[in-house]
Amino acid sequence: MAWCSAGSFVYNADEGIYLDGALRMTRGEMPYRDFFTYLGPGTFAILAILFKGFGTSLAIARMPVIIDLALMTALVFVFVAKLAGRGAATVTAACFLAFQTFTPIVVVANHRWDSSALSFTAVAGCFLLLEKRSREPSQSWAFCAGVCAGLAVWTTISCALLAVVLLGWLLCDRTLRACAKTYAAGLGIVLAAGVSWLALNRAFFPMIGGVIWSAHNYARPNLTNYGYAIGGYGYLFRNANAMETLLGALFLMAVTLPATMPLLCFAGWPLRLRFHPDRRIVFLLTCAAAILASCWPRPDLTHLLYIAAVPYVLTSVLAVRTLTRGAQCAVASVFFLVATCDFGVAIHRRLTEPSLATRIGDVHGRPEELAVLKMVEARVAPAQTLFVFPYYPAFYFTTGARNPTRYSYLQPGMFPERDEEEVLRTLEAYPADTVIYQDIAPASYLRTWPGSDPSRLRMTDIESFLRAHYEMAAQEGTFQVLRRRR
Repeated sequence: MAWCSAGSFVYNADEGIYLDGALRMTRGEMPYRDFFTYLGPGTFAILAILFKGFGTSLAIARMPVIIDLALMTALVFVFVAKLAGRGAATVTAACFLAFQTFTPIVVVANHRWDSSALSFTAVAGCFLLLEKRSREPSQSWAFCAGVCAGLAVWTTISCALLAVVLLGWLLCDRTLRACAKTYAAGLGIVLAAGVSWLALNRAFFPMIGGVIWSAHNYARPNLTNYGYAIGGYGYLFRNANAMETLLGALFLMAVTLPATMPLLCFAGWPLRLRFHPDRRIVFLLTCAAAILASCWPRPDLTHLLYIAAVPYVLTSVLAVRTLTRGAQCAVASVFFLVATCDFGVAIHRRLTEPSLATRIGDVHGRPEELAVLKMVEARVAPAQTLFVFPYYPAFYFTTGARNPTRYSYLQPGMFPERDEEEVLRTLEAYPADTVIYQDIAPASYLRTWPGSDPSRLRMTDIESFLRAHYEMAAQEGTFQVLRRRR
């Protein structure tokens, strides 16, 4: 699966945020201080380190998500093997990997993948302490859990909720209370190191400003219902070929598991625990609730996909402990067959997709997406300045061109007018040589961010500036390359 996704070029709007930010860091810039972001600095730093050490390519950019998925798959196997046996663990791990990577558009660089892998590892460290209750608990597991929890917080700030829950569990469990200090030490060291790094680079107080910005502007436009699928569940297969569409239509349940499993766990486990208590299951349910809450205000299907590892474990163990042997075999056979088909589709897609040599290495993907990438590379030189409007910052990474503004992207309906005004002032003072523009209808924004204010879905001042000072040089699909008027 790693081979299938490492060099796949897909139009995931969010991935470009991390790629552009990491590229800026390789040039000496710092998040918050030099470029705008309200996200944790973890993913930017991870990618920047990889780019510095191994070069700037799409395959290198995808290494973290590949490691994240591999780590979570291995931990899913370990958890289920301890709670329900190796047979169930094998089927569950295979289904987890297959269904998590069913849609190629989500197997991209993203802070949620990184924080989910780190959070799951922290949960595993504390779980192993529960496994060793009859013996002297290992302080090293507690310390590692604290370190991973701290790294998860620096990657996705809302993961602080899980870090607090893990500390509370260790404090409340008498047999593990001695490990609470060790866990807190690991957590504190990582948090203190991050604060020191930001402070030394004059980025700590700007980061606080980014968090405050997020508190005022992020929640309302990004608020979704639980299990929300962008554009509806049929829209999930917008880029699927005939085989993928048929497979998805027949087994839609597999695609929607991230939304259905938490409901099944929180409904089914309390009744069973009433008659068959198991502190390990209670611990995992508590962690699942904390991780689920960290998705607010976007508990949509995609964000639930990122945090599905613990629900996979709980659902598999619940099925093994509830169903008869025959029913277990039947369910396992169906899901294992679907997982096998998913692997086959991924391999077929990789073998049949066209490829293209680019500045970020050899990439493969859908012909229409590669055509846009080819057009952009032909029109934008690395020495130029580039402004991408409104929302596909991946082009900063693919071209290597420099963005004269502090903003990798602008999301109409979320960014306030003062941000638009700052971008406009910068462009007036330092006009970009080239602009990549996409005319996005307000309905498209509402499909992705249904809570957006419909009256704020056009940044008219910037669009007027572009019309007055730029003219179209090329177009492919919905993307236009604009040149400055002489």
